[in-house]
Amino acid sequence: MSTYCDRLWTNFVGAKRYLEEMVKLLIDKKQDFSDQLMSRGISWKLNPPSAPHFGGIFESGIKCTKYYLKRVIGSQVLTFEELTTVLTKVEAMLNSRPICQLSSDPGEVDVLTAGHFIIGGPLVALPEPSVEDMNPRTRWQLLQKLSQSYWRIWQNNYLHTLQQKVKWFKDDHEHPNIGQLVSIIEPNLPPNEWRLGRVVQIYPGKDNIIRAVTLKTKRGLLTRPVVKVCPLPLD
Repeated sequence: MSTYCDRLWTNFVGAKRYLEEMVKLLIDKKQDFSDQLMSRGISWKLNPPSAPHFGGIFESGIKCTKYYLKRVIGSQVLTFEELTTVLTKVEAMLNSRPICQLSSDPGEVDVLTAGHFIIGGPLVALPEPSVEDMNPRTRWQLLQKLSQSYWRIWQNNYLHTLQQKVKWFKDDHEHPNIGQLVSIIEPNLPPNEWRLGRVVQIYPGKDNIIRAVTLKTKRGLLTRPVVKVCPLPLD
């Protein structure tokens, strides 16, 4: 494959030199890379071409993302830069979701997210005024409204999906346990923010089915019905 470009732009010349150095490094250190992968037990499992159904969970995530994007953007016409801005915010939202607890310490409520694998820590967003119910007067307000609408719809549906996997109120399913870290369903949370709490007390009904729990959060204790809490995906 050949790529043609104008030598007038020094960034193209620099990119060419950098890519050549990378190729040379990969060729020279091929055995070293292979040995490192083998020592760490890493092997690549590639899906066949034109077979997205082989993707399973991550392909369903892509489908879900595209579905909500279509609902939020609708008939709006965005420039490339505007669409990139919205997609970058959506990417941060998806990668901010809790996966599992970082520590079994009852006093800790920190969780592992996809952001930890990308930047080494949780993904956060600067606070923004809510413009979801406003008629946007500028293109920037429009982008804020689109991203905030996506967050509200996606987070709400995502948490309810986790609830469907574990029905707290069914006898044949697991009940919330003391010490368990859970997500709390709360409306109007800003993007990339998740309310988390650790169960410190449970309240069973006369039928011995747990109806409510007391949670320890970073802001103190609060009591919620079990329909307002859901387990972490890998709990």
